[in-house]
Amino acid sequence: MKRSSLLFFLLIATFLAFSNENRNTISASYFIDSFSKFQSPKEVKGKLVSFKQNQIIKVGFNRNASVYLRFDLKNISSINKQILLSFPNIHIDSLTLYDDNLSNKKCILGDRTINKGDFSVSHVFTINLKPKSNRVVWVKLKKIISFFDFSYDIGSRKQLEIDSLNNLIFNSIFIGLISMLILLNLILFFITKIRTYFLYVIYSCLTIVYLAITTGFAKFHVITGFIWVSELRVYAGVFWIILLIHFYKDLIDIKSYSNSVHLWVNGLSIFNISHVLVVFFIPKMEFFDIVQFFWKLGYIVFLVQAVLIIYVVIKKFNTNSKISIYIMLSLIPHICWFIIYILRAFHVILHEVNYEWLMIIALYEAILFGFILAYNYVNTMRSINELNAKVISLKQQSIDLISMTQVKERRQIANIIHDKFGSQLAYIKNLLNNHDTKLVKEKINELSTEIRNVSHQILPKSLDDGALSACIENQIAILNENLNNCELIFQSFDFPEIIETDWHYDIYLISLELINNALKHAAPSEILVEYYCYKNKYVFQFSDNGKGFDKIQTPFGFGLTSIENRIQTIQGMVEINSTIGEGTVIQLTVPK
Repeated sequence: MKRSSLLFFLLIATFLAFSNENRNTISASYFIDSFSKFQSPKEVKGKLVSFKQNQIIKVGFNRNASVYLRFDLKNISSINKQILLSFPNIHIDSLTLYDDNLSNKKCILGDRTINKGDFSVSHVFTINLKPKSNRVVWVKLKKIISFFDFSYDIGSRKQLEIDSLNNLIFNSIFIGLISMLILLNLILFFITKIRTYFLYVIYSCLTIVYLAITTGFAKFHVITGFIWVSELRVYAGVFWIILLIHFYKDLIDIKSYSNSVHLWVNGLSIFNISHVLVVFFIPKMEFFDIVQFFWKLGYIVFLVQAVLIIYVVIKKFNTNSKISIYIMLSLIPHICWFIIYILRAFHVILHEVNYEWLMIIALYEAILFGFILAYNYVNTMRSINELNAKVISLKQQSIDLISMTQVKERRQIANIIHDKFGSQLAYIKNLLNNHDTKLVKEKINELSTEIRNVSHQILPKSLDDGALSACIENQIAILNENLNNCELIFQSFDFPEIIETDWHYDIYLISLELINNALKHAAPSEILVEYYCYKNKYVFQFSDNGKGFDKIQTPFGFGLTSIENRIQTIQGMVEINSTIGEGTVIQLTVPK
């Protein structure tokens, strides 16, 4: 028992000794120099306020404020120590370390400097402490005009390297993904010339800029010597939101719903662009007091635009539910962020606004809409391909029907030649053998008359001269001779005897086809064909008192569809009115 107790106390003593060897102490205090009166820590006159590690101190919206931090460092171990003094807010304009052990007495990092540290997640100063020694170092933090907060941490080099590597991987993955979507949508823009794709490309490029600056990727890996990183971040964010609003506007097609809402959104965007330009010059004129007001006003304008878009989205939900849902899912996080920011800016709520959330929202919507636009295009192309396949199928059906019609017509002509002309020619031949010249002459006259009638039925010779009205009237007279239960009536009103057009052959054939359709399907007792000539147009009307049909329940057959297509090719128009039990009226209108 005594041995066990002795061993336990030896272990405790060893642990305490080891802990003591590796331990150092640090205490921190700060002083806010609101208008940067002091140039160095030696000039600071005021009470320092102590604060703890990782405690966030909020200066608020400032104009040219500086903060002096004093660190009392103590190494109570017997070995050399290296302290990594870390400042996680990487958007501070400048951080100056004052240390008498440095050859040039100070070291500078920050956004508004050409220097960059070793880690992209934090500004870090490395301080060496000798064994059993005390040191005092000062750090001056400066933010020219913006919201200002700071904290400090004693970092681990290994952890900072891991965090910086993770930051690099995060940026590389998301910037690569968004860049791929940008390239895809840029190709789609060049193919389709649709402005929505171009707006997506521009606002996504600004999203990448905002992401790269917010995470420190730009400062530490891309534009290391650039000293206006903070300003670029602010203006990239503003124009990103302006373009995003117009992307939403194009995507939901606000103008088709309400021109007044469309004008309001455009007008508010013009106002925001103007006020951003004003804010750009205000600090140069040192009117710092109104800068914050302008930024609050800008966020309020964005909020109004977002609400207008959501209003239209809700109204158009039934006509385009998918796009409406996508926009709602994207806009709601924005609206929540804007509301919290505005309420926090006016001190209505005390909850802090985290700018990281805006970055996450930007990533979320850039990826969401990038995939949606590409997916919609693929679906559209698939639908077009299916439609083209159907069109090809219908064309093939049309070709087959035309071929069948041509075969049918040729068979009819062959039958007429064989049945009528063939037998009569054989009879005439027999008469010639019997030398009955008188009867031969009579039969030849009859045969020539029948040949002329048949040729007129197929296509009258006078139609070549433009005698459309006379040709159709003559054909109706021939048809009436063979009809028992129906009468065809033709009337012409100011219609010219000769018409010089390229389409009178079509009207002749269409007229015969419509008469034949009525006789075949409507079982009428009367068909009235009327030709009209007006100042700027020709009108051809076909009326019957037959069965009629329901236009909604009865789809057009190939014949009517073909007629409609043929009339449309000559810039004409077809109007069909039919009532069951009362008959049908078909009117063709062709401009002069």
